[in-house]
Amino acid sequence: TLAALSATDPGFSEREAVTAQLWVPGSETPSDDELRSFQSALLQRVRSLPGVTSAGSVLSLPVDSTVNMRSSYSIDGRVVERTSLPTAGLQLASPDYFRTIGIPLLRGRDFADSDGPASPPVMIVSQAFAERFFPGEDPIGKRVGTGHPEDDDFQWSTIVGVVGSTRHHGLRAE
Repeated sequence: TLAALSATDPGFSEREAVTAQLWVPGSETPSDDELRSFQSALLQRVRSLPGVTSAGSVLSLPVDSTVNMRSSYSIDGRVVERTSLPTAGLQLASPDYFRTIGIPLLRGRDFADSDGPASPPVMIVSQAFAERFFPGEDPIGKRVGTGHPEDDDFQWSTIVGVVGSTRHHGLRAE
């Protein structure tokens, strides 16, 4: 079992990376703007450290499903009943996260510092997501939304990149 798991490609580079898990202290939950500001300042400080070539952040690292977010999706131009919406995992990642952890960018672009709350929403999808929901198509430029278009908080995001697939629920799970 150990040999088989050791030979399994997790979808990211497990060498030359240091990870840390941070929890925001305090009894009050900070606002989204406060969290973005904290994250930006932290990543800037980490990038300035000697020997650091890149730094990024993500809600949950591959193979560690501590935070397991799944969402239903609507794909622009495809009419699906609310009860039949497809589901997939959802992650929140910063610019440079994929490069930092060694997840290859296969098509399109990475997140940019200009992507944020004041810009049109964008998403990067995994190769598995692209193959499942856009077989035989280039997903770049397609619009996907989490939830159903009739939901109050629904908004479309444009796919700007495709990255390699990773294993988020252990090495045995696809």
